[in-house]
Amino acid sequence: MSEESMKPTYDELEAWVTHQDNMLAALRANVEALEDWQATVTAALGREGGAFFADMPKHIRGMVTQLATLTAERERLLKQLPYGMEHCTVLFKECHKGHGWLTATNWVQHGCPTCERDRLKEVIGNAVNELQYTTIYGPIVESLTAALRGEGG
Repeated sequence: MSEESMKPTYDELEAWVTHQDNMLAALRANVEALEDWQATVTAALGREGGAFFADMPKHIRGMVTQLATLTAERERLLKQLPYGMEHCTVLFKECHKGHGWLTATNWVQHGCPTCERDRLKEVIGNAVNELQYTTIYGPIVESLTAALRGEGG
């Protein structure tokens, strides 16, 4: 690339200067707003009763209002919890296979319910197979074996 092609064009420079002018104007507006707020608070602190909520900057009033709203929502949700869970933390746990479940800090802690269910299904399946073999297939196999040996009656 030539050095000439790397130089910005007049339009690019003008756009950059315009952008910088806009940023400077926004910063001056912020400084002016802060100076106005400082004067308001200084006057408010000098009056009887001091500064009030209305004396705060808008963004601070917004955060305070949001905090009050979220605190009220938290209290509402806490009232819905069963007795004894008000001060407990609900936990999301995950086993090594990736199964997830909810529990709480004051509950008896067990392993993964999905893994336990799968284990019990396997135990029941094995028991059913064993029962079928011993009650149905076992006698048939024994009688066939005896018949093949010539012991059958």
